[in-house]
Amino acid sequence: MVFALVWGGLLATHTSANAQTHKKDMEKIQTLITTIVGAADSRNATTLEKHLHPEFRVVANRFGGDDAKVLPKKVYLDLIKAGKIGGDKRSIAIESIDVKDHIAVAKATLTGSKAVFTSFYQFVKNAQNEWLLINDMPLINAKN
Repeated sequence: MVFALVWGGLLATHTSANAQTHKKDMEKIQTLITTIVGAADSRNATTLEKHLHPEFRVVANRFGGDDAKVLPKKVYLDLIKAGKIGGDKRSIAIESIDVKDHIAVAKATLTGSKAVFTSFYQFVKNAQNEWLLINDMPLINAKN
């Protein structure tokens, strides 16, 4: 009986701690999405680079062609710096965030003056417990 009470108490404490960590991770990812989108919109490559995993890539499927285009981190940042992408202030509607331990996925709709992006983001938590964006897969629709 005593064991059951102690075990139950430990489980409740562990579950509560996990729920708090999960909530904090969700908040961090929400803030990170806002930071990354704002940095892309203002073409701030320095801020972007800080929050992108070294293996970051953008996968744009059927954007300007019939197949997927993969932009590695360096190419993406070079396009931002050159002013070829970014620069349009977009509103952000985060539709979902799903966190499991040290990985997360999110879906957000970004609405700018020229296009609407439905972006699917993938995040990883590094050894320093920082969330980094590793993959951005946007569906881009031009506004009429």
